[in-house]
Amino acid sequence: MAAASFDVPLLLLSTIFCCLLAGAGGQQAVPATSMELPPTPTYLVLVPRKIRPEQEFRVSATVFRMLYDSLTFRVSVRRLNEPGSGVAETEYAFAEETFTRAASRLIRVRIPENTPTGTYNIHVEGSVKTLGGLVFYNRTEIIYEPRLFSAFIQFSKPIYAMGDIVRFRVFPYESNLMVKNRVFTSIEVVDSKNVSVRRWLSPRNNAKGFIELSYQLADTSNHGSWKVRCTREAFVTERSFLVFFNTITSMISVNITMPQRLSEFAFGVYGILEANHTTNAPVFGNASIRLEFRQRGAAENSPPIGVMWKDIPYFYGRSDFLFTMSEISSSLKLSDRPSNLEVRADAFVYDWYFLVNQTSYAYTVIFREIPEVKFLGGYVRQFKPGFPFTALLWVFQPDGRKPDFRYRKLTLEVYCDRSKRVKTDASIPIPDDSVVRYPIETSMNCLSYRLYAVLLSSTTSKDVRTAEQFLFRHYSPSGAYMQVTTSTVKPTVDRYMVFNIKTNYYSDRIYYIILGGGNILHSDILFMPAGVQSRTFSIALSREIAPIARIVAYFMKQDGELVTDSMSFFVDVLSINSVDLQVTQGSDLTGKSVTGWITGANVGSFVLLSAIPYDLYLRYGNKVILEPYTLLQEQMSYEAHAEQPLQFAWFDDTSDMPQLQYFPSPTYGPDANKTMNYSGMIMFTDSNYTKVTFWHTCNETLNPDRAFPCYAGSPDECYGYRHICDGKLDCNTGVDEMNCDRVNLTSAPGYVEPKFKFEYRHFIYDDLWLWQDVYMKANMNGRVPFNPAVTPKLETSWVVGAIAIDGERGVQVQSVPTRFTSTRRFYMVLEAPPYAYWGEQIGVRVAVFNRFDYWTEVIIELKKSTEYDFIKVGYRGQVNSYAPELASNENVHTVVFLPAGGHRMLYFPVLPRNTGNTTITFCAYSFNGGECSTVNVPVIINGAPNNYSTPILLDLVSNSELLAQNFFITPEQAFVEPERRWRRFVPGSKYTKISVVGDIVGPSLGNEMPYGDAASTVWRPIGSGESVLFNINWNVQMLHYLRMTKQLEAATLNSALEYVNSQLSRLSFYINPVTGGMANFPERFNTETSTFLTAFGLFTLAETSFSQWDRVTAINADLFQKFILYLNATQDTGAVDPSLAGSFTDDIQWDMKYFNVYIKDKSVNPANNVYLRRVPITALAVIATRHPSIPMSLGSHASRVSTAAIQYLKRHLSKMTEDALSLAMTAYALTFDSSSSDKSTAMNLLMSIARDDNYLYWANRRVKPLIREPDSAGKVIIKARIEWPNDAYAVQASSFAMLAMFKSVSSKPELKSNITKVINFITETKNAPQGWISTQDTLFAVRALREVAQLDFNRVIYSLQVDINPTSDTSKSSSLRLDGNNLSIPRTFYLDNDNTWGEVMIRATGSGRAVLHMFTTKSVEQEFLVKNAIDPNKPNTPFQTFELSCVPTFSGRNSSMMHMTACARWTWTARSETSGMALLQFTVPSGYLVTNYDMRNFVQTSNVRGLRHIWMVGQYLNVFFTNFTSVQPTCVTIPIPRWYPVANTTVEQPCNVYEYFEFDNRNFSFYSARSLHSSDICKVCGSFQCPYCIDYNTASALTVSAALLTSCLVMALAAGYGKLTRLSFLTG
Repeated sequence: MAAASFDVPLLLLSTIFCCLLAGAGGQQAVPATSMELPPTPTYLVLVPRKIRPEQEFRVSATVFRMLYDSLTFRVSVRRLNEPGSGVAETEYAFAEETFTRAASRLIRVRIPENTPTGTYNIHVEGSVKTLGGLVFYNRTEIIYEPRLFSAFIQFSKPIYAMGDIVRFRVFPYESNLMVKNRVFTSIEVVDSKNVSVRRWLSPRNNAKGFIELSYQLADTSNHGSWKVRCTREAFVTERSFLVFFNTITSMISVNITMPQRLSEFAFGVYGILEANHTTNAPVFGNASIRLEFRQRGAAENSPPIGVMWKDIPYFYGRSDFLFTMSEISSSLKLSDRPSNLEVRADAFVYDWYFLVNQTSYAYTVIFREIPEVKFLGGYVRQFKPGFPFTALLWVFQPDGRKPDFRYRKLTLEVYCDRSKRVKTDASIPIPDDSVVRYPIETSMNCLSYRLYAVLLSSTTSKDVRTAEQFLFRHYSPSGAYMQVTTSTVKPTVDRYMVFNIKTNYYSDRIYYIILGGGNILHSDILFMPAGVQSRTFSIALSREIAPIARIVAYFMKQDGELVTDSMSFFVDVLSINSVDLQVTQGSDLTGKSVTGWITGANVGSFVLLSAIPYDLYLRYGNKVILEPYTLLQEQMSYEAHAEQPLQFAWFDDTSDMPQLQYFPSPTYGPDANKTMNYSGMIMFTDSNYTKVTFWHTCNETLNPDRAFPCYAGSPDECYGYRHICDGKLDCNTGVDEMNCDRVNLTSAPGYVEPKFKFEYRHFIYDDLWLWQDVYMKANMNGRVPFNPAVTPKLETSWVVGAIAIDGERGVQVQSVPTRFTSTRRFYMVLEAPPYAYWGEQIGVRVAVFNRFDYWTEVIIELKKSTEYDFIKVGYRGQVNSYAPELASNENVHTVVFLPAGGHRMLYFPVLPRNTGNTTITFCAYSFNGGECSTVNVPVIINGAPNNYSTPILLDLVSNSELLAQNFFITPEQAFVEPERRWRRFVPGSKYTKISVVGDIVGPSLGNEMPYGDAASTVWRPIGSGESVLFNINWNVQMLHYLRMTKQLEAATLNSALEYVNSQLSRLSFYINPVTGGMANFPERFNTETSTFLTAFGLFTLAETSFSQWDRVTAINADLFQKFILYLNATQDTGAVDPSLAGSFTDDIQWDMKYFNVYIKDKSVNPANNVYLRRVPITALAVIATRHPSIPMSLGSHASRVSTAAIQYLKRHLSKMTEDALSLAMTAYALTFDSSSSDKSTAMNLLMSIARDDNYLYWANRRVKPLIREPDSAGKVIIKARIEWPNDAYAVQASSFAMLAMFKSVSSKPELKSNITKVINFITETKNAPQGWISTQDTLFAVRALREVAQLDFNRVIYSLQVDINPTSDTSKSSSLRLDGNNLSIPRTFYLDNDNTWGEVMIRATGSGRAVLHMFTTKSVEQEFLVKNAIDPNKPNTPFQTFELSCVPTFSGRNSSMMHMTACARWTWTARSETSGMALLQFTVPSGYLVTNYDMRNFVQTSNVRGLRHIWMVGQYLNVFFTNFTSVQPTCVTIPIPRWYPVANTTVEQPCNVYEYFEFDNRNFSFYSARSLHSSDICKVCGSFQCPYCIDYNTASALTVSAALLTSCLVMALAAGYGKLTRLSFLTG
């Protein structure tokens, strides 16, 4: 009987009982000699303890005898409701079954799928419907598990680098491994901070039975453990994968490999050290190995107990190392062999050629080689007296391996009642499976047994291991027992399993049930012949029984005692569902591709293939390959609440994945009731309580230490929760330590915590090379080939896994994954600089490898091309650095000798002819194979670009024709200045691009620009948190514009939303997890949270939150909550100064526009600054918190913040005429307030400070975007805009002013005409087609323009034609047409270098509006020609706001190491003492390479003032600072090594510094690399023709035809040419 169940006496039974008493003579006394028999129980109900949605919940009901004509059972499942709901419980499922005779049946209850999580009770009622009353009623709590089914999530790789594509499959399956068409509510990708970054709604598995999805990781985001989370209602399953910061950490990769476990009797600690270049070529240099020893279990950062070193003076790619145990003992001063130690091995490799150091590490553990012994089943078990008990002893090595049994002896002693020894067995043999099966004949005379095992090793008498197990007698009031056993050694699905039931008390019938998957699967009755107390029978094993099942047998005695027993057992289901994979390499005789066959899978199934390198498989294989162990653990979790079969795990020497073995396990139950409970069931019965459960006085409420009975002789012996599984026997029976032997992977002997160093090769391999799904067709031999796959160029072993998904046979997996080696016989790897300047000479690195077991010769051919020339090297390496001899458009060959297993690395010098992308092609030919590969090198023009922007609004709404006069092209026609040595510009650097786009917002998104970011729109590097917010917000503004104007196409929407979502995933990287505020830079600087960024982030999230886009960009309300609560916490309460109540400020002034420090052209009151400096951020907080997309649940919090902020703005409104941006932002913020008078006052003040000298705009100083001047003929010439120090300020202030006017135009119609004037001003301040000065001004300009544009309903009838006539070449005249179908698509016109000069006549006709933008550029190499902003007080004088110095120093062999020291100081002290966030930016000379991983580590450990981030993009290294001060220069020195040989390096390298948010505050300059310019191709060893270089190929240059070369090679081989070693030919 369940402890929580109860019986309800009923009026009907009471009446019958009274009538019986009256009929028998109620006044007569019962004779003293009479005996009253106890009532015989009538029913027994067994209910599984756990329910799941959509489950057919089966309840076993047994009626032993009928008291009525019929008895109806009603089983219902009810959920407890919340207090105050009015109804205590809600019924979700029920079923009824009526009995008319004694029987045993299963009552089936269908649990609905939509059952919510909560507390559930099972109600069992018995009623006599003919009489209309209840006979019994029971209720108890059951476990609710929301799992509907299982799902395996398979990744293409276990680890990814930022920027990679995460590909994964999800296939759902049932508890019996069958595949069913399932739909998830959602599938999410969750980052390492548990923030959902991508969500797919209601994905359904395809016809193949699985779901395949992918997710693009952002370039920078949280690194660590990410998850894929699948949700179905309340059911959630998830799986993790690893994301790392970056892939390339150095030009060489070091790997150290050691065994995971070592015995103390091993010869020593050994391993293999490998070091390779990124081409796979081995490193040539020296190395050192350092070992650190710690006691096992000690903290990793604790001091080691000893350190040992070994040097490898000559290292060539690979070396073995060995530290003998005797050396270790001597070094650590140990008296015995080292054991129980954790060893960390650090490898240090130095490359003599590249002068580079690199390190790596590995771990191993030294175990004590003394076998252990352990009783399976734990410390305490129960026995049934008179029945045999079999003890199982497991003998194993401490590292999880099987021991050597030749020298081991096992002795076992048996004690009765702890003290009386009844049996001793010495020298028990240990079987091959290491499990000793020891039978014991138990006796009725013993209340308990103690088993004591001794394992002795003959190596020394003190090497003794012992184990104990206690057995206590199962409780039975009458001594009636039953035992269930099996003779089936390995139960397997689709076969029979034989059971034997034996009792010592006769019963005419025995009931039994089979449980599996957390449910009752089968119920039956065994009818026993008279006098027979043993019965053997068999059952068929189906899928539903596997892998963990349980048989429970019972019968009821006449006196109400329940006699029961159960046994848990393992059923093998995977052996019948095994699929096999055979991989064949070399079908093309080179090993370049692999093919193979799949067998064992059912016809019509789909087989999923995946591959992983072997070393990754040993640690993370279960993320890529579904192994039997993983599948079994998932299936067994359905039975985790009940008893498990006995099991243990074997480990091998390398893998972390154990091999499990199972044995049937008798029940742990000390009495009948606990037997049912431990079997996963709840029992209801009307039997006497003491007949099924041990009677006791334990009460947890009265005393927590007396919660449970000890099942001893006295009912007063109890124990509490704290005594359970504490390793001590608190009960004489030991029941407090029963069922404590929980097997898990981390506690298993031999488990070693994975500590793994990822290498470059782990990230770069193509994870799709064997990512296939194969349909199994009907085939006579049962073998189906998979598609040939090209193996990656990695010299490693691979492990390939196969998963078959079939509707008939369910999920099938390999018993052991397939391992093979994919090294090609011959292959080639190319490497070249990621960029180069025009005129520079590049040494392309060519590495060829012969991995065959025989030597070969290789012809390497540089294919002829018009894109590049080959550089010839003269006698003894004579070559000119600036005018070398060239071979143009010719094939170039060389022959190299490769020994067996050898390699060769050469450099081919090429000179790209043109700017743009240069594709260089190589082919290699050998008798072992050949291949052709290409490498691309972007070629950049020299010098610093001077950009000129000429934007204008073409307004043809009221005019049908507009002559926009002449657009002046700033660059001159000729690059030579007469009588000057310097050049006006770099020849070939000029071009002009004219773009025309309809409406006032564009260019927008489309096929040419699927998404935009800071780099492509405003040409600013991405690296700060603000730039991430801009990337999100700019795309969202464009999507809203296209959506509102009905121009949004599905393809554009999808591509932009995917990008927005990837940027949203980066946000949590910048959010402080404690305060919830947003920082501008992550990791070390995560505590520098900013109110400005948090408010801007909240505004961005609100703009992005749109219900129609939630399928891609679902934003969790928690993110909104973090930002709003942060604003609430940082808002000034006025406790110090009441006048500041409701305002916001920031410690770090990232954008100086928000802090009112700009110079004004009129006098101001300094006393107002303290208030005005808080206005912009406060107004921004109002704009964000009053956004209509703020979640309703957070509305009260947001309202509290905005109300206080609005009051602050109102209090200081009158002071804001001194600052245009403050007043513009306040006027717009007050449009969200209900007070119309304050809004009107703000608008009047705003219009009073407007400037109308150039259209209409707001700024603290005059701004003049475009220059219109008449020429000598009277024509108006429109010149490119001049850049002023306050451009961004003016654009942003005017944008907010236009937003305020737009929202107020309904109450002030006169503002409508002013809006057009503002649009003209904002349009003419563009610096780029898609952007203005920087990010903040661009974003709010777009926001203002799209608000106005979306109300133009005449767009569909617009039609414009723009005629373009350049004076440089009238033949290139063109007409661009725009209409309602392509308004947002830019139409472009180009002028090349030769025609970029003079003027361009523009004539527009038609109707509508369009933005025309002429962008012109030229590159200069003289510092005085570099374009900077103009001094407002001296219009012809450049205005430099920074001092700048960039000084490179070169060292090493041929200047192979550069240290750049860059210093900057803020000089515009009239505006402020410091700059805002600033960038120090310089180009890295070609061939030198900076890894972002190294720069991240440099920043995280640097103490340079204000340094926050360094990021390499293209040829520029961007160094982010909080600000620069005017007191002293801030300097940073960055080491940069040469990675690729480049000669004739460009002399003048740009070096810039500027304010990020006010780009025109800058200093653009150069630094000189003249020492690199004088280096020829041989000084940098960039050609195989150069003597004294490592790749020198000794031969004379011959000019022969390819046919002659082939003939000579064949003749030489035929004549025994193979005897000549190391002889090569060069032909040019």
